Amino acid sequence: MKKVFLIFISLLLGYSNGLAQGKLSKAKNELRKEKQSGSRSGNTDQAYETYTSYDDSFDSYIANSIAEGIFLGIAYVAGMVTYGTLIGEGAPRTMNHYPYREHSYGHYLFDSTATGASYNLHIKSSFFANDQSTSATALQLQYKFHPLISVEGSHLHFFERDVIANENLDISSLLINYHRVREKHISAWWGVGASYVANEVHHFGFAYQLGIEIFPIKPISLFTSWKQSFINHSSIDEYKLHLKYYLKNTAISTGFNYYEIGSHNMPGIHLGLELKL
Repeated sequence: MKKVFLIFISLLLGYSNGLAQGKLSKAKNELRKEKQSGSRSGNTDQAYETYTSYDDSFDSYIANSIAEGIFLGIAYVAGMVTYGTLIGEGAPRTMNHYPYREHSYGHYLFDSTATGASYNLHIKSSFFANDQSTSATALQLQYKFHPLISVEGSHLHFFERDVIANENLDISSLLINYHRVREKHISAWWGVGASYVANEVHHFGFAYQLGIEIFPIKPISLFTSWKQSFINHSSIDEYKLHLKYYLKNTAISTGFNYYEIGSHNMPGIHLGLELKL
């Protein structure tokens, strides 16, 4: 009887631990998993994770379809066009010190007599929060040493606080960006590189991104980007849609961020501050 009681308590504690797992904990479990064999165990934790993964996937269907539909469509078109279309002719451009400086618009100058910047250092910090006790802070540094090329490093720190447990997830990325579109009212770029997930995951993966910024009227711009990192047999997807307000070489931004880590989605509000040197 005592042995049966101990087994019952162990199962109960295991089930409670599964319920106590937050979204970040379950996301990290997915990112850690290598390719699974065909065998499946029937324990309670796996059943619970399967259920919650299905529930998260169902909740994220609309937002995920919109985000992926837009940018995968762009990627599909990019795959159908020629090398020259992707790379372009590299028309000469001068880097602007910052958008809307002295009657200019975007990131580039078209007046041959204007004095441009020899380099750009772009610093971004931001805060993200969704409606399920999960938040994040981000820091991004972009160094553009040529009008066509920039190097970008970023660190994204998720944290989840509740009465049961605290969870953290750190994602660092390093990408090289090619600034394909360099026009007066619009800039667009794509980049490739790698991401690293720390904490209990400790895994590198290939990453790519696409981005567009539109400058319709001083002093605002519209910014959108898509970034995807492949970790083990899962992915980390980031979609951003922001409105920026420029104050000389500083900008404040607000908007919408959507993250999907494995099968777990986190849509929420973005607030950011940027400095261009």
